[in-house]
Amino acid sequence: NTGAGEFDAGLSVEGDPSWGRLIFNATNYFQKYQISPEPGRMEIEQNAFDTSRYDTLPAMPHQEILHTRGNLDAYIPADFGHWNLDLTYQLNSRKEEGVSESRDAEMQKKKLKLKPEALLILNDIDFESKYNWNGAYHLGGSAGVSGSVKINSTEGQKAIVPDFSSLNGGAFAFATLSPAPVLKFSLGGRVDEMQLSASANDQLEIKKTTKDYTTFTGSGGLAFTPLEFLEISGSVGRGWRAPVAAELFFNGADEGAARYKVGDASLVPEQSLNVDGTVKVSAARVSVEGSIFHNNVDHYIYLAPTADFDSATALRKYKYTQADAELFGGEFATQVSVTKWMILNAGLDMVRGRNVDAKKDLPLIPADRVTGGVKFTLQNIAIAKHPYLQLTGRYFAKQEHIADFESVTPSYYLFDAGLGCELPLKTRDMTIDLLAENLLNRAYYDHLSRYKEYALDPGLDIELKCSVPFGIGHRK
Repeated sequence: NTGAGEFDAGLSVEGDPSWGRLIFNATNYFQKYQISPEPGRMEIEQNAFDTSRYDTLPAMPHQEILHTRGNLDAYIPADFGHWNLDLTYQLNSRKEEGVSESRDAEMQKKKLKLKPEALLILNDIDFESKYNWNGAYHLGGSAGVSGSVKINSTEGQKAIVPDFSSLNGGAFAFATLSPAPVLKFSLGGRVDEMQLSASANDQLEIKKTTKDYTTFTGSGGLAFTPLEFLEISGSVGRGWRAPVAAELFFNGADEGAARYKVGDASLVPEQSLNVDGTVKVSAARVSVEGSIFHNNVDHYIYLAPTADFDSATALRKYKYTQADAELFGGEFATQVSVTKWMILNAGLDMVRGRNVDAKKDLPLIPADRVTGGVKFTLQNIAIAKHPYLQLTGRYFAKQEHIADFESVTPSYYLFDAGLGCELPLKTRDMTIDLLAENLLNRAYYDHLSRYKEYALDPGLDIELKCSVPFGIGHRK
């Protein structure tokens, strides 16, 4: 029911000047989704399209996402430690089209260079300067400053968020103390100041708005290793998050999410208090890890489904809202090396979310999950080095902890498989992996799926991955 195309590219360059080390990384990610028309679309109802025949359908809604990122990281040795300087630029472009045009009309639109229905372009510059000091006298840590500048331009026919810019600056410090080999304490703090400025927009009926936020957050923790194979750790932290522009101002159809979203300009920052604990056991052939967490969040911001539907698009309306909330859960994982060539693994994770004000479940909480698998590592076969075979099962429980206007999703299980090896080339090895998800092609609905109200999740998915390392250099 959905088509997708994706193109990824990356580049990494590393240099060693006399004063330290310099690393440059660049990535480019492009993805296009073509989404099946939603039930109730007026074009389908009024024109009686035969939805079983692809060639009779109107142009399907689609979303194009472009993410380009460049990062420059410098490592500079210094007395008692080193400096890290990090500078990142990111360009994010998101284009969306509905189903109002036929395919011919869509091609004509491109020819005439008409604007798409929705187009958001976000430029983002981030920097961080941090000094890391060595653990002399059992004391280590880091301190620094960071900042970011974000500028969004709304250039489509429909404005779903206004033009906006945000400035953020912060200072932080983190320290660890090990008074004994079996005990380590950690303590950190951070102060942030943020300003969000949104331009006036007649379509969204928004006046020019400026919001300023200042906050302090901190955390502390300890790790205790009473035995060589046992580690017990815990932490407590105070968190903070300001609402982003989409949560404040969004008002329109989000074709890529199959939702009509409505923001709330009166939202205030979240403040949270989190407590967590972890126990790790690591023996020669067995490793076990379990953790639990409890998070109280004042003014928790979330996207809630409503009983209303947009008349033009037939999409359900979702509204950004907030309430005092409680989130808690845990996870468990174990791995057992039965023999040199067979490894078993299993895991369990669960989370609960409660709206404390309304004494109800929060929406969009994932279902409980149980996983298990086995991996066989084989001897070399002919030219195939380090061959392996992996089988995995995933069980998702029925999700009945739902909010108003959410639907219960039934339980389901999926089986995955993978195999691969390394093949020798002239100077290095090529890695080949063949992966298959949902091997039995089962029909199911993921509780967090954006399309669960009208479409199944993906069936059998097969992926072939080939990796060939290479380097560019010179001989001295």
